[in-house]
Amino acid sequence: EKCGHVHVIGSKAELRERAVDPAQVDALPELHRPWIDAIKIKCPQCGEPVQRISEIGDVWLDAGIVPFSTTGYFSDTEEWKKNFPADWVVEMREQVRLWFYSLLFMSVVLEDRAPYKRVLCHSSVVQESGAKFSKTGFMIRFDEAAEKIGADTVRYMYAGAPVANDVRFGFNLGDEARRKLLSFWNTYTFFETYAKLDKPNLEGYVPDKRKMTVTDKWLVIRTNEFLKKATAQMEDFKAYNVIKEFEIFVDDISNWYIRTNRRRFWKTGDEADKTLAYWVLFHAINTCVKVMAPIIPFMTEEIWQKLTRRVTPSVHLADWPQPLEGFEDDGVLKQTADAREIIAVAMRLRNEHQIKVRQPLSTLYVACDDAEMDKIRVFEKNILDELNIKQLIHVTDPSVLEDSFLTVNFRAAGAVLKQNVNKMKQALEAASADEMATYVAAAKAGENVLVKGFDEAYAPAIFTIATKTKAGIVSAETADKTIVALDVVLTDALVKEGFVRDTVRQCQLLRKEAGYEVEQRVKLNIAVTDEAIRAALEENKAHMASELLADELTFDGSLDADLSKDVEIADKAVTIAVKKV
Repeated sequence: EKCGHVHVIGSKAELRERAVDPAQVDALPELHRPWIDAIKIKCPQCGEPVQRISEIGDVWLDAGIVPFSTTGYFSDTEEWKKNFPADWVVEMREQVRLWFYSLLFMSVVLEDRAPYKRVLCHSSVVQESGAKFSKTGFMIRFDEAAEKIGADTVRYMYAGAPVANDVRFGFNLGDEARRKLLSFWNTYTFFETYAKLDKPNLEGYVPDKRKMTVTDKWLVIRTNEFLKKATAQMEDFKAYNVIKEFEIFVDDISNWYIRTNRRRFWKTGDEADKTLAYWVLFHAINTCVKVMAPIIPFMTEEIWQKLTRRVTPSVHLADWPQPLEGFEDDGVLKQTADAREIIAVAMRLRNEHQIKVRQPLSTLYVACDDAEMDKIRVFEKNILDELNIKQLIHVTDPSVLEDSFLTVNFRAAGAVLKQNVNKMKQALEAASADEMATYVAAAKAGENVLVKGFDEAYAPAIFTIATKTKAGIVSAETADKTIVALDVVLTDALVKEGFVRDTVRQCQLLRKEAGYEVEQRVKLNIAVTDEAIRAALEENKAHMASELLADELTFDGSLDADLSKDVEIADKAVTIAVKKV
C-alpha cells in the first residue's frame, strides 16, 4: 500500500525467504487459501509487511502449470523430461478456453512447445431423457451410483459413450450396461465351474494345432483379431470402440464357442481334448481381462485373482497381451460366420413356424455350390447340434425343394376356353399331386395337356408353370443367397424325442433352482398322466438318467423331494421332483 509495488512469488523457498515469519510457511498444509492468506512478506521495494492480493483468477488457469509444478520441473529436470509431454489429456469441451488453453500457454512460454501430444474433449453428462442434471434439481451423486450399480458399470458407461455425444446417465442405462458386463462374468463363471472340478493343469501348456477342432482354431484366431483391434483403438484413445469390440467378442465366446463345445467340458474319457478346450477358453478370457482392465478394473482384478494370477500379483501390473503367433486367419472367420448365418436363418424358420429348438427335426437342406458346401461341411456337426436336426443334405439345384404346378394364363386362355376359364382354374386347384405332376410334365415337354374334367387336351400356351416349396418344407435365404430349408414334418419318433428333450431341460432347470452343484448326483421323479409322454420317457429312461446325473429315476410320483414343481410338456401337465443322493 505504501509504494504500490506488486511482487510475484515464484516458489515456496522464495516465500520462506521473504516471509515476515518463516516458521509460518513451514506450517502451511497447502499453498492455497485460506492458509496462504495468513502469510505476510516484506515488500522488496519499501520493506513494509504486505498481504497477498485477495482476489483469485480462474482456478483452471492455476491448474495450467500442473505439468511443471507437480512433476519436478525445477527440482529434477532430467526425470521430468521422461514424462513430458503427456500422451493424452481429457476434459469436457469448456476446457478448450480454460485448462487446455492455460496448459498450452504456460508450456509454450516455458518450453516453446505444447505439454500434450493429444487432447480429447467430451460433452456433458445428462439424464437418461437427455435433460440436464441440476445441483438444485434432479441429480445422481457418484457415491449413490457406485453403490447401486457398481463403479465398474459407471466407468463402462462413460468409456462406452462416443465423445461427440452427451453421456446419458441413469439407473436404467446402468442396468443395461451391467447386463453386458454380466455376460462376460458368466463366461468366466462357466470356466470356473468346470475347472474347479477338473483342475486342468494349464501351466506351460502348449496346444497341438493338429488336434484342435475348427472351433478351437476359430476362437484363437478370433482372440488375435479382437486383441489387434482393441490395441489399435486404445492407441487411438477411442475406448468406446474398444467396448464395441469387447461386446461382440464376448457374444462370440458365449453364443458360439461355449454353446458348441459345452459337452467337452463335462464329458469323461478324452482328457487331452478336454484340457485343450480349457486352454482355448482360458486364453480368450485371459486376453479379455488384460484388455479391459483399464476400463473395468474391479471385475478384471477379481477374475485375475481367482483364475489367472501366477507370478504377477495384479492384472494392473501385467504386460499388455500379444497375439499368438502361428494362428493367422486362413478363411476360418468367414467360414464360421457363414455357418452361424445358416444357423440363424434356420432358427428364424423354426420361430416363424413355432417349432421349439428342443423338438428334433429330420433334415436340413442347404442349396449352394460344391465349393461352398465343402466349407460348410467342416461345421456340419456344430450346425446340426445347434439346430437339433438329424441330417444335413446338400442340393445344388434349389428346384428339388419345390413342386411345379400349372395355373391358367387368363390372357391366353380366354380366347380358347371362353366360358370354361374358371372351370379350368378350379380343376387345376383340385388336382392331386400325381395328376398335377402329369400335367406339368406334359407342359414342360411342349405337349398338349389333358386336364381331368375336360374332353379335349389344350396347348401349353394357355397355362403358366409356377413353383412352390414342397409340402412340409420351409425355406429362406442367407445374405449370400444360400438357400436354407427345413423338413418340418414331425414323425412319431421325432415327437417322442421332443418330449424327452423338453423334460430333460425342465429337470435341469429344477436342479439349478434347487441350488445343486453341477456334479451333484440326484434322485428324480417325473409324474405324468399323458400316456404318450410317459411311454416316451420310460423308453428313454437310461439316457435321461445319464444326462441328469440321476442315480434313481421313477415315474410314480413318490419321492420325498427337496424341490418339486409343475411344468408343461407339449401342453400336458407334468410334475417333476428332485432330491440329493
